[in-house]
Amino acid sequence: MSQEDRFDILVVGAGYAGSTAALITARSGLKVGLIERGEFLGSKIVMGNLLYSGVLRQIIPDLEENAPLERFIRRRRFCCLNGESAASFEFESQKYNESPHNDLWSVRRDRFDPWLASQVEAAGGKFFNRLTIKELIVENENVVGVRTADGREMFSDIVIVAAGGNSKLVPQTGDHPEYPPDSYILGIAESLTVPPEIIESRFMLKGREGVSINFYGHVIEGNVGSAFLTTGIDSIMIGAVFNARSLKGQVRNAPLRFLMNLKNHPIVQRMIEGGRTRALSTYIIPEIGFDFMRNLYCNGAMIVGDAAGFLNSNTYPIGSVMATLSALFAAETAIEAKRKGDYSKRTLSKYSERIVSSFTMDDMRKFNRNPWFTDHYPEFFGVYPQMAVDLAEDFLSNDATAPRSRQQRVFQRVKKELSVFPFLRELMESRKRFGDYL
Repeated sequence: MSQEDRFDILVVGAGYAGSTAALITARSGLKVGLIERGEFLGSKIVMGNLLYSGVLRQIIPDLEENAPLERFIRRRRFCCLNGESAASFEFESQKYNESPHNDLWSVRRDRFDPWLASQVEAAGGKFFNRLTIKELIVENENVVGVRTADGREMFSDIVIVAAGGNSKLVPQTGDHPEYPPDSYILGIAESLTVPPEIIESRFMLKGREGVSINFYGHVIEGNVGSAFLTTGIDSIMIGAVFNARSLKGQVRNAPLRFLMNLKNHPIVQRMIEGGRTRALSTYIIPEIGFDFMRNLYCNGAMIVGDAAGFLNSNTYPIGSVMATLSALFAAETAIEAKRKGDYSKRTLSKYSERIVSSFTMDDMRKFNRNPWFTDHYPEFFGVYPQMAVDLAEDFLSNDATAPRSRQQRVFQRVKKELSVFPFLRELMESRKRFGDYL
């Protein structure tokens, strides 16, 4: 075995979680290898391009000054759509113009991820791209390295698996439960090139101000999910995320269909007019809940980020926070294990203890029944948002009728289309599930 293929730590996957874990361990003086299967960093990743930077800023204090961040999100908009109209709630604050800008930035992953990996290399780590890891190397029930698709073997004391939500390496850790086939969130995103001056004029922005919009209702055709739009410096990212289970087997062409619904909506058309497609990609990540958040480690390996299921996408989509936190805890555990010279399951269980004591697991526990709730009450994602727009349209329409007549018309429509008792039951259920957050 060549010394070039022998490491203290091997990290598989160079997204937020993988690069963060590699950076922390490399800074501690360990020999670290960071492996990415994509041709270039960011090529295998799709997301709403929002970075919740609070945790990462603690690890990289000069993040705002040196990282290729795009725009800080000054304005958040939540928008319900029917076929041709929209009703929105919007929040913005002058405070967000001041550092740290609410720790919320838009990023382009093809710019940000290479920069983050370069920090790993600057700290002494070694980066490998275009390497597909086929399997973990296991000897005497201990993970001791990885084997690539072309047969290359790379060895380490600890392997950190950060290879995304559909990674074939996760089951190979042994004790980790298999994810149910219907527990996945599907995503599609398109990046559109738009000149900065047009973005700033169209969305009423100045300098590095940005906006993030979530869309509900018409676009997802009554399924459980939502769509999004995020402004970058010279690009607009649009896309949709949705629960595969709610499609009831009708998955074929659904991601592209939902994206086209979004792009063709007259309200959204005006936002993206003139944009040229730069990239289009799809993604799959598990939304498994607290019940499956166990056995995230074994002898010689730990699982982090999307691969471990750290996601609450339909409630509070802060995957970048969970990814970096899980990476931080895994890195701290790996450093401690290396210091002891003990890479057993017993020592690596400290990773799980760190997670359990953090707000990350509190969130996962709180939203454990989220998939159950969305399965039983999909109306919150489809029927109710569209109804809100329809009712607003009726109420605000300036026709020949008196205002009181319009109010009565709206009231009659609510009585006709909304069954009061089931609606109240659903509100009570949502309060029961998410009471601490509502």
